Amino acid sequence: MSLGLDGYLIVRSFDEFICIFDNIRNGLAIVGAIYTTSAVIKLLKRIIYITRVYAIPKLLYSSDLSLKYGGKWAVVTGASEGIGRSYARKLAQRKLNVLLICKNTDKLLLVAEEISLDYNVQTKCISMELVNLSEDSFYSFVENTLNEIDVGILVNNVGTNDINLFACHGRKPHQQLIDINIKSIVLLTHMVLPQMIKRKAGAIVNIFSLMSNLPFPYLTLYFASKAFIDSFSKLLQIENACHNIYIQSLQPGFKCSLPLQNSRLSRFFVVDPDTYCESAINTLGTTHSTHGYWKYGAMEYLNEFFDVF
Repeated sequence: MSLGLDGYLIVRSFDEFICIFDNIRNGLAIVGAIYTTSAVIKLLKRIIYITRVYAIPKLLYSSDLSLKYGGKWAVVTGASEGIGRSYARKLAQRKLNVLLICKNTDKLLLVAEEISLDYNVQTKCISMELVNLSEDSFYSFVENTLNEIDVGILVNNVGTNDINLFACHGRKPHQQLIDINIKSIVLLTHMVLPQMIKRKAGAIVNIFSLMSNLPFPYLTLYFASKAFIDSFSKLLQIENACHNIYIQSLQPGFKCSLPLQNSRLSRFFVVDPDTYCESAINTLGTTHSTHGYWKYGAMEYLNEFFDVF
């Protein structure tokens, strides 16, 4: 009798265990289904976003940005090479005169002549170290120059970095980085905004690195300064939306450089500046924050996806 009762209890306990296990399995299946559905919805939203921001504007782009943004001139900093040079060229291709700002006089004049000949537009050059922009004499000179032209688009592209431990640097390198990466952008934006507000039209593009979203030691102040640009752009947009002024934060990923051109990495992740800027300009007016090119948007999505794990 005792063995029969023990066996009954064992069987009953086993049945209860199986029942609990089935409930847990069903619960996990429901959680898995919810997660999978959520992931699919996010993927579809990302596909729709990429289509809206990168594909459709490529087909419906404006060939004359001076009409769209109310000014015949674009101002581009850091315009002697890379993204700055390519962005200036693409703006000129869209029938905008360009004012180029850079510290390298020889390169600047060469780019200006090249743009003028290729696209039959006017060009102006300001050769200066933007670290000095806060000084009264430099500020007044640049402000007066900008007030003489109707600026439709301002592209804040200039930036600098310095790899080292934050505590190991003296005051001067930190101050220079802040002056170039933050202060110059704030001051140039403050110079052009009044005329844009008066015209009820204009656009400002602030460029910073996609990598600023990641923790990067030894470049602490650089990435912090780029994060400032993103916040600055978003808040400016809120303040000036009623004036029909479009503020965009542009976050390129890996930039094309000589050591990477023939590597496997460059075949997917690195986009040459001309291709990138052609796409990035098409996104202006469609989104206030973008990576400028669909591959960089995909990189950000993959980063978010794997961050879950």
